[in-house]
Amino acid sequence: MGFTIHYFDIVKSDIKEAKYWYKEQKAGLEREFSLEVKKCISRL
Repeated sequence: MGFTIHYFDIVKSDIKEAKYWYKEQKAGLEREFSLEVKKCISRL
């Protein structure tokens, strides 16, 4: 049985803002953050 995950616009905005923050902390860190978010979502 599969599920569909729906994202609110605010979630997308928060993730985008967090990626920017991580990029400002260290180059490439936003990619690591993005991968971890994808891993977490795939576990739902």
